[in-house]
Amino acid sequence: MKRVIIFLGLCLLNYPIFAQKSAVLAIPADNNDPFWKIVVKGSRDAAQKFDVNLEIMNYSAVDVHEEINAIDIALSKPADTTIFSIHHQTPELMHALEYSSREGRLVQIINSGETAIIKAGIKGNFIGMNDYKAGIRMGQGFDNLSVDKVLVISHFPPDDLVVEARLAGLKAGMPNADVQLLDISGTTQDEAKKSILNTMQKNVALDAIVSISPNSLETIDDALGLSKGNNTPFKIATFDLSPLTAELITSDRVLFAIDQHPYLQGFYAVVNASLYADYELYPNGSIMTGPTTVYAQDIKSIDAYIGITR
Repeated sequence: MKRVIIFLGLCLLNYPIFAQKSAVLAIPADNNDPFWKIVVKGSRDAAQKFDVNLEIMNYSAVDVHEEINAIDIALSKPADTTIFSIHHQTPELMHALEYSSREGRLVQIINSGETAIIKAGIKGNFIGMNDYKAGIRMGQGFDNLSVDKVLVISHFPPDDLVVEARLAGLKAGMPNADVQLLDISGTTQDEAKKSILNTMQKNVALDAIVSISPNSLETIDDALGLSKGNNTPFKIATFDLSPLTAELITSDRVLFAIDQHPYLQGFYAVVNASLYADYELYPNGSIMTGPTTVYAQDIKSIDAYIGITR
């Protein structure tokens, strides 16, 4: 009888339903970043709902070597699924992705880096927004506004995949406009503010300003005093929602935002991790969460969720 009980106990312990589901989420920012804060909330909500043991690690994607090292560490951790964003598509990173797929884990790339999944041919999927199409959508937002010269301000370096794709899309969406990039990565807030003001003074023909992200918009706001009620001659738009973005849109300081629903990126990634752990099921293709254009009239119905799930 004892042997039978022991045998049944071992069977139950090895039965998949009792296995702890696990996922590692590596984010290229700290948890207070306006965008990634929402991704983290989405992932944690899904982890709680579907009983997934979620580990979150932070790193900076500004330096390509730090990004590769961080993703290597994330992929080396034992987990059913590894979730991360790609900002620099290098041969070393592609090799790491290909090697990870041999271990049977699911790789989910969120936010940026969709082409890496396709090129690597690995077991995985992309959840996020096509940044080139988002750039086109941004350019279309300036239709009929007589914009000839645009300054794109970015706290990401110029070789970041997000910057490259959004800038290319914006130029495609505004083929007759002069689109320039101001790189404020690696600068202090005061240095970035001075750089923005000096660039505006030198470009007297400047019509419009595009912020690459909520972080960049915070610096633009600091330079121009938009949230303090200062008027500006520039037509301003931004990528991604944040509480500041919503405030500036409703006060007519910013025209619109291109949204990609970061909550869904975190939530769907962990849901997929759960499905893969339980049934080895995962999407065979990208899950697109954007782009969506958000205007002042759209803010009222979602205002209570901005900074939480939007």
